[in-house]
Amino acid sequence: MVFGIFRSIKKSSKLIKIYKILSDVSMDFDMKSMFKKSKDKEKAIEDLIEIAFDDPNNKPIIKKYKITKKNMKKKYQDLVVNGAGVVARNHWVAASALVYPQTLSFVFDKKHKIKGQQMAFILVDYFDQNRVGPVLE
Repeated sequence: MVFGIFRSIKKSSKLIKIYKILSDVSMDFDMKSMFKKSKDKEKAIEDLIEIAFDDPNNKPIIKKYKITKKNMKKKYQDLVVNGAGVVARNHWVAASALVYPQTLSFVFDKKHKIKGQQMAFILVDYFDQNRVGPVLE
């Protein structure tokens, strides 16, 4: 139990750093700054995916939906493009959707036939309402 608490704290502190990088929309007009910011965001996405894959709570979902790092990265990009690239209750929604088992399952489950902007809206609302448990009830 205690180990789980420490793991959770470590996960949260890593996520906060990742959220800050991914949610930075400040504009840099010099090429060097733009390139560095792009590399930092790419690294943050890789770190985010590692957190998702390392979480023992996500392992059954990753196995069930045969999630790869490549399709998780694509799913992150799809979420951002469709409107989940926003902050809701201290969550960068597109990132949080991939690291928690309830939302990870929702994002990769094709049975509900929800995708695109509708999925993004549901996830933003989920985090904005500070909900826990299944996304769809």
